[in-house]
Amino acid sequence: MLNSEVSDIATIGNRDVLAGTFTSIRNASATTPVAQKYIAACDINTGQLDMSFRPVFDQPIAEVQESPDNKALYAVGQFSTVSGKARKKVVKLSPTGAVDPTFIANADSRVTALELGTKWVYLGGQFNKVNNVARGQARRRQPDDRRGGPRAEPADHHRPGPRRLAQRADHPAHPGRDKVIVVHTGRNVGTQSRTGIFEFDATTKALLPWHTSLYDDNLPRTGGVLNLVEADVSPNGQYFVAVAGSGGDRPPTSDTAMAFPVHGGEGVQPLWVSRHFDSIYSIAITEQAVYVGGHFHWEPSPTAPNPYPGDPDLAYGANNGAGATVLGEQVVRRDMLGALDPQTGKALAWNPGATALEGIKALHAIPRGLLLGSDGVTVARRQVYRTAFCDFNAVPPAATLDTFITDPFDGLTLPAGQPYTFKGTATAPAGVGKVRPDRQPADLYPGRAE
Repeated sequence: MLNSEVSDIATIGNRDVLAGTFTSIRNASATTPVAQKYIAACDINTGQLDMSFRPVFDQPIAEVQESPDNKALYAVGQFSTVSGKARKKVVKLSPTGAVDPTFIANADSRVTALELGTKWVYLGGQFNKVNNVARGQARRRQPDDRRGGPRAEPADHHRPGPRRLAQRADHPAHPGRDKVIVVHTGRNVGTQSRTGIFEFDATTKALLPWHTSLYDDNLPRTGGVLNLVEADVSPNGQYFVAVAGSGGDRPPTSDTAMAFPVHGGEGVQPLWVSRHFDSIYSIAITEQAVYVGGHFHWEPSPTAPNPYPGDPDLAYGANNGAGATVLGEQVVRRDMLGALDPQTGKALAWNPGATALEGIKALHAIPRGLLLGSDGVTVARRQVYRTAFCDFNAVPPAATLDTFITDPFDGLTLPAGQPYTFKGTATAPAGVGKVRPDRQPADLYPGRAE
């Protein structure tokens, strides 16, 4: 992707579908760019562009998602036409990119959130009407309902509306999706207080009693700013993680990832708070890790104190002097991309690093690995241009000669002249005689002094 950003990713069949604000693309091995606005597909195994997938959108796409049966692709955003057909803010495509002639759900303003169930399509955003029928800012539409009639949904009437919708099931063996979790920037659902997050029953449409007062309680500390942008549900359906974009380094509700139990009533408290000191924009959860992307540069280390490192009333963001490095071993360096322990919310050892303007905007986990989208050009010091794939199966083989440092967990800043004992393990075919520290050039570790 040669300009702008990739803001969302879906997988349908053997294609990865990338969406966002970009207008120009090319294969990595080519030199000639192709004019392709806002959406593109590439082969899931090779990354080669699929030039047969060419729907034409007149405005950017906010989110794309494949249907549960993998036979259709839905997109939402700012657009009004798709491949010459009137489709305002919502469209259903075939796997090859053709516009579905029977699905029409025209919204009167921007749609920013999308979630697909086995029967319903859930929408969230800044709209007030769908198919000229008054709706709040979250509603549902039946994919096979050719009459185009809307269905009532619980709605948040405070702009700019829901930012993310996520579904879950009571148990991974359960084929249904019984709840929808809505991450939003409002304070009420109808007449009931539900600042930041609410849940509703996907079958009965009823607002559920799940409620946390955490966001209400902390609005005075953030200057009234609430900028929840993303959420994902764990594979076992028992917890979800919500992340906050820009809003300043003010834990627990700004520049953090917070895990909550799916079940609950009044007064739900987080399972853990992961302070990142700067914006988080994207999340994907697997059985082994909670992957997060954004504009941050530090995460809590495995030895960080609970509930999070640092003084909650001090800002340690990258633009505040030395930033979070003053917290020493309480934090580890993670540039815009990291993996958290699902049990604690603290950093795992995975540390590819990325560079971008705003940061990593999209994460999408599939069985083979992790797809990501951004407005930058490098991941793991490789030029990838706004999208990359991290393969779960491409684990380097164990080295014959190997040294593994267990303490410190990551880079450590110490005053000059202060001794430190490194701990770890080493292996060699003929046994280990000695282990010697080796100095590395500082430019191998951008942002760190030697």
